[in-house]
Amino acid sequence: MFSLDLELTKSCNLNCKYCFESEKKQQYIDFEEVIARIDCAKDRAKALKQNVINIDFTGGEPLLAFNLIKSIVEYCNGTEDYKFQYGIVTNGTLFTDKIASFCGLHDVAINLSLDGNKSSHDKNRINKNGDGSYSVIMGNLKNFIDYPAPVVANMVITMENVKDFYEDFLHIYRLGFKRIRSVLDISHKWNSEELRVLEEQFLQCADYYYMQNKDGQKIYWNFAEDGIERILNPRKEYFCKNGIDSFLADVDGNLHNCSICEEDEFSIIGTVEEGINEEKIKQWRTYKRQLKEKCLDCKMQTFCAQCDCVFLNKKITGDYYCVPEHYCVLTHIQYSLCEKMIDKVRQYKNYRRC
Repeated sequence: MFSLDLELTKSCNLNCKYCFESEKKQQYIDFEEVIARIDCAKDRAKALKQNVINIDFTGGEPLLAFNLIKSIVEYCNGTEDYKFQYGIVTNGTLFTDKIASFCGLHDVAINLSLDGNKSSHDKNRINKNGDGSYSVIMGNLKNFIDYPAPVVANMVITMENVKDFYEDFLHIYRLGFKRIRSVLDISHKWNSEELRVLEEQFLQCADYYYMQNKDGQKIYWNFAEDGIERILNPRKEYFCKNGIDSFLADVDGNLHNCSICEEDEFSIIGTVEEGINEEKIKQWRTYKRQLKEKCLDCKMQTFCAQCDCVFLNKKITGDYYCVPEHYCVLTHIQYSLCEKMIDKVRQYKNYRRC
């Protein structure tokens, strides 16, 4: 499968404090520009001998361009050479009955940005007047909970809400979301005390996650699921292949290897007009992990994915192969929690056999 992150607009109806899109311009692309970007994705998919293309609509807030999304889906579904899949990352404020119905009909995967309860969410996810967006999202809650496929709730952990993460996690789960994805605010340089608090919060979440799943109440949490997978099926490296089998096409016509690094010059690997610059992705085609001295004796080598998250490493540290210290600590926290959960499962299975 080839993946296209398709930026439809720079505009957004919110003004989140931690957003990595610093410029929120009233800038949209039109249908003809969309077709050029899809053709570019088709060319890459053909070269990779892939016949499935996943399009993630991004922004800004992509639902501000909902009529364009409808035209894109209808156009792609009318083609016979490729099978298309779709996804949207949304702030949830515009997810009306009409939009939910269309998206559900066309199997569009929905990722909702929701940081927790009203207090936590509204600390950062505000509109241009400084008002929180939680109440607006709750007005659309039924559309998310009743959606034909499970909606992923994306939680951004910040220095302002880290001490309440466990309660926020429970809040989101009890609202009805069974798939939760948590990520750190990458704009903040986390210190040891903040990471200690985060570990305490994650430990409580891990216990809850384990008990819910043990009791048959299936819940997905990326931090646990990804960690368990890497312990049970370790690999020598975890490079994402961004820029090789995926790219972001922005509103200006630039192609990027990583959506998180869109505003960084190093992420540009070509243009819609000229295609991919092969020299820009040459080193990633034959990727080989390069460990810094501090990582050479680390026991996490077959577990650590951050060593290979080269574009985020570059954004934060200025070096593709230098892991930010707080992500190193987070990796050790993840391994410890997931190892404990695996041990619990094994003990429980042995107990059931007795």
